Amino acid sequence: MPTIYEYLGITILLRTNDHDPIHVHAIYGNAEVKIFLYEKNGVVQTIRYETVQGKLSPSKMNDLKTFISKHKYVILYAYEQIRAGAKVKKITITKRIK
Repeated sequence: MPTIYEYLGITILLRTNDHDPIHVHAIYGNAEVKIFLYEKNGVVQTIRYETVQGKLSPSKMNDLKTFISKHKYVILYAYEQIRAGAKVKKITITKRIK
């Protein structure tokens, strides 16, 4: 399970044996959220969040949504690279993005 990002304690990872549609997992404490990125011709059309277990606080969920919105294309690229067998280096971000 390669970790793509660590953002304010939220781990964003990809499970390599997962299925389509394109999605990543965000884990913070005992909470896990799946983030689905629906794209067409390389353009993200919709982002959907699905709680798998636990619950993120409203402020953490807001942090996650802001992060995904700003980094969605890098996440798509990392997803494609990992699915193709490449290794992707984890990026750690410790400051809140706006």
